Amino acid sequence: MLLYVDKKGEVKERFSGIMHVGHTNYLTLLEAISQLLMKYSLTFSRVRGQGYDGASKMKGSINGLKILILNESSSAYYVHYFAHQLQLILVAVVKKNHDCSWLFETLTNLLNLVRKRQAEHVLKELGLSRPGDTRWHSHFITILNVLNFYPTILDVIDTIGVSSSEVDNVKAESLSSAMRRFDFIFIAQLMVNIFEVTNKLNLTLQRKEQQDILNVMRLVDVTNDSHMEKVSVFCSKYDIDNPSMDDLDVIPGRHIRGHRKYQLDTFKYDLQGDERFWNLKSLNELSMKLVETMEHLMHSKVYLLLKLVLVLPVATTTVERTFFAMIFIKNRLRNSMTDQWSNDFLVTLVEHDVFLNVTEEEIRINFVTPLKNN
Repeated sequence: MLLYVDKKGEVKERFSGIMHVGHTNYLTLLEAISQLLMKYSLTFSRVRGQGYDGASKMKGSINGLKILILNESSSAYYVHYFAHQLQLILVAVVKKNHDCSWLFETLTNLLNLVRKRQAEHVLKELGLSRPGDTRWHSHFITILNVLNFYPTILDVIDTIGVSSSEVDNVKAESLSSAMRRFDFIFIAQLMVNIFEVTNKLNLTLQRKEQQDILNVMRLVDVTNDSHMEKVSVFCSKYDIDNPSMDDLDVIPGRHIRGHRKYQLDTFKYDLQGDERFWNLKSLNELSMKLVETMEHLMHSKVYLLLKLVLVLPVATTTVERTFFAMIFIKNRLRNSMTDQWSNDFLVTLVEHDVFLNVTEEEIRINFVTPLKNN
């Protein structure tokens, strides 16, 4: 997929084609991409962004394709697919943060204890299934159900403790004590809030509509001011001690990190006083309006920066949908089709909105006439 800003200032994403490779090593992939760029009279020096999934062959820091392209052009900035980044961040938080790790360890112990006592029907009724590490939506559902069925789950744990062996009795008492702590409710509510935000963000990142990188950063910067209120209400409902936040220790030496300010005063002043720019809703609209009003010539450096922001890759969902479209092309009836034929079919299918605008006269001039001349 090629992402670019056209002469009208509009960001476009186009499927350029597929390339057959004999091997999947770094140099072969680099050569294939180079040939594809040359097909459209492009070189790596014109590339300003590159994005793939998290495979080591693609983003490896030593011999990955990312590094090889950066060696060809240091301006080809690499952006890891944002939805994948979001997943990795959640994994890192759980593994590195002591409180989050403790929460999920407690939940794991809960599931193991109930499952050991052969209470699978209880797990099913309460919607408690073992979360998968690669699908973090399942963690969200587990925590949500624990909070929704909190008193029932405590009753189940207490019942298991009374009717179990000494070892399981100790485990049940430890679990019951842990789940009645303010810390447990606080972290559980926090993770629910985080998962609510990240789940919406994850779905947004996978939308078909093109997202610009600043819009994604704005989505990531969502905060939830009602978190402490939710925790306090929950703790009060179940008689859990709710400490005053003023009494909690504050780690000394921390300060708020200020945002770096770009020197764009002239640009801001000009546009804020121009009503033609007042109702714009996206960076793409801003880019197109700058070209339409010829202001991109007056503010060429800002326009250059704007184009860079627009072409930096945010998602690879279009590429994934393109691969899915191959099942309609390479089917049982076309199993022996050549690579070029597959490519032509796929480009026509993926970019059907472009080909619908092609007239019969244009087809005759570009295809039929050259064939007759040969």
